[in-house]
Amino acid sequence: MRYPEVWLELNGEKIQPSSSEPRINALDIAMHKHEPYVIENHRLTLECKTSSSNPGSSIKWYENNQPEVSNHISVQSMGDYFGVIMSQKYTTDIFHRHDNRTIKCCTDDSANICKEMKPLIEYGPSKPIISQDPDGKPITGDNVTLTCESDAQPTPQNMMSWFKGDTTLHRGISQGKYSLLNLPQVSKEDSGRYYCEANNYIGT
Repeated sequence: MRYPEVWLELNGEKIQPSSSEPRINALDIAMHKHEPYVIENHRLTLECKTSSSNPGSSIKWYENNQPEVSNHISVQSMGDYFGVIMSQKYTTDIFHRHDNRTIKCCTDDSANICKEMKPLIEYGPSKPIISQDPDGKPITGDNVTLTCESDAQPTPQNMMSWFKGDTTLHRGISQGKYSLLNLPQVSKEDSGRYYCEANNYIGT
């Protein structure tokens, strides 16, 4: 590899260094994601940045260890001691609920330093499913538990509501993606239509 000649300037006079070999800084890279998570059916934009080095090192992106050659933009800037800082942004394809992608960026040089991340995919609640314990038609005096299940990320914990007809109930106990409604010693007054609603910041 041929290195460019480096000149320094002192009191207005150019001075050639004693060696034309450039100073090479230790390489390191950082990867930043602009969003803490990625929402289902959305894309994710990431940025990979090297520290100052001479010569500058280009960047390569990989998804599941397969090289990606598109969807990225490179930016080069000067660093300290005549080094070069490389920065590159990469936009992924759309994420789906059960994606299991690992993304990494690497310096495209002999050092081959890499940083890796696995995005967390968030999505709105699925349609709630209600089950009853014990099964069958209860009789007066039975203890009945209704369970509402809804899959979401983040889980709708503490964001699941129970209703009896048009009345909102406040006796639900949240356990992850489940919410329990306990009906102790049921009577005729407990008869009616029960349903639940799950929420997170993405939707209902």
